[in-house]
This record gives sequence, C-alpha cells and structure tokens, in this order.
Amino acid sequence: MELELLGNRELKSSPLDNPTDDRFEFDPEECSLNTGKWVFNTSIKPFYTDRTCPYVDRQYSCSKNGRNDSDYLHWEWKPDDCILPRFDPKVALRKIQGKRIMFVGDSIQRNMWESFVCLVQSVIPESQKSMKSGPVHSAFTAKEYNATIEFYWAPFLVESNTDIHIKADPKQRIIKVDSIAERAKQWLGVDILVFNTYVWWMSGLKAKALNEDWGNMNGIKCFNETRPVTKKEHWGAGSKIDMMKAVTDVIGRMKVPVTVLNITQLSDYRIDGHASLYGELGGKLLTDKQKADPLHFADCIHWCLPGVPDSWNRMLFAYL
Repeated sequence: MELELLGNRELKSSPLDNPTDDRFEFDPEECSLNTGKWVFNTSIKPFYTDRTCPYVDRQYSCSKNGRNDSDYLHWEWKPDDCILPRFDPKVALRKIQGKRIMFVGDSIQRNMWESFVCLVQSVIPESQKSMKSGPVHSAFTAKEYNATIEFYWAPFLVESNTDIHIKADPKQRIIKVDSIAERAKQWLGVDILVFNTYVWWMSGLKAKALNEDWGNMNGIKCFNETRPVTKKEHWGAGSKIDMMKAVTDVIGRMKVPVTVLNITQLSDYRIDGHASLYGELGGKLLTDKQKADPLHFADCIHWCLPGVPDSWNRMLFAYL
C-alpha cells in the first residue's frame, strides 16, 4: 500500500482546487470508500482529545494512559476514487436534527459511538448537552438540535445469556440466533441505526489469534507501532473476505435501505492505532508487569480515541 506524506500541505477538498487530483466529489452510488490509502498530514488536528472530551472511556484514553507518540493522530483515509468530505460537527448535527441515531453492538461499536459524540460535542454549549449513561443503554442529547446519539450494548445483536453477565466458558453461552425481537424493541422509532458484530462470534482461540496476530512470524503487531502497514492489499488474521461478501449479498437483496460501511481492510492497515498497552484489562489499567509482557496483554482489538474510529465516522458523515 502506498503511503502519501503531506506534511503541512492541506489535502484539497475539491479536485477543482487541485488539477492533479482526478478524483470526483463523493457519490455514495459510485465511490468505493474502502479502496484507498492512508495519508500522513500534520495539518490535521483532532476535534477533541481524551482530555477535552469527557465521554471517552478510560479503555480508549491512550494519551491519558501514557501513550507519548502522536503521529497516529495525523493519518487520514484517502479513497482512490473520490474526495471524502471532511467531518463538520455543525453540519453533522444539522443532518441529525430532530432525530435519533443509535449505535448497536459491542465494545468496538462503543468505540465508534464515543468518537461520534466527541466529534460533535465540542461545538455544543455545556447547557445544551447532556449524557445519560447505563450498562446497556447510553444516550447523549444535543438539546438545541433535539437530537440524541445513543449506544445500545448487544454484542451478538440477537439475544443471548452472556451479554451482561458474561460467561467466560463459551460452552455455557446460549445464543438465540433467530431471536432479535426483544433487542429490536430498544430501537423502535430510531431514525438511523448503525450495527456492528463479529468478534463475539469467534471462538476463544480465534479471538486470541486476532488479538495476538502481531506475535506471529508473518503476522502484524500493535505494540510499539507508529505507522500503518505498508503492504498493499493487507488483511488481518481475523478478516474473512467470504463472510464480508455474504453480508453484502444478503443486504443487497433487502427491501429496507441498508448500507454496508466496510471499514475492515482500511482498519487492518492501522496497527499503530490500537489501544495496545494503553487501555484497560478487567476495568483496570495495566500494571508495569503486564506492560512488560505485550504478547499476552497488548490490546490489538480496540482503538485509541481520538484515532481510527474518527475516520469511520467521517465516512458515516458522508452517508448521512
């Protein structure tokens, strides 16, 4: 994969401003967002930090938890075909004005939800915003816009006996794959639904392989990494192309308007963006002893905030 270094040069927002850029303006019917490259651009500044946004969980607060490098904050995704609009908090809020948007899924989905909240909350006065947090359902309200940005914890999406009181032994888990009615009651009336699920469906061994992929001789790593993977068409160990195709095929036959936002491969490149040793384990920060053993304790699944999930939301913003 080619990496383009922009330094302090702005990435142009329109091909008309840059005659050498033959990409077209974003069109959801024509643009393939998942094909492109990561561009390093020091002119990019995050809309928030894990210190200025009070809604970032400690699990994703890499900077507060001791991560000292910052290059991972300055990579932006550049699709091959089109110009991806920059995230604009005020425009995003106007797009969801009078609506409910709900992110449903696991802790990676919570990663994305917190990112979206942090991206927009900075332009809202303190008196005009509120957060109601719970173990299953949380909701951020932008009062002036009569909009709520919600998260609902449902790691399998369907019903199971291990969502809240997690059963470590997969053999004790009961997953009702054909039953979603109880869960669906929670998002009746929601205007925009963003779903994710995957990691919880993997067996313990497969999940362990995904988290420790970097430990393999020919694998990737997320410990002490400061740049994306440069190998073009790289896929992480947990990425299943046939499964992605099946999802796309099924959704393509649905009558309800659903869009697949495939951020898998572009995220696989970003081994530098994971929480690694700067997250939590069992609700506690890693000890020095645990940090000295990254093979077993580096988190190569979740993402630092600010970071890669902000790019996911930039893509979501383009579709809103």
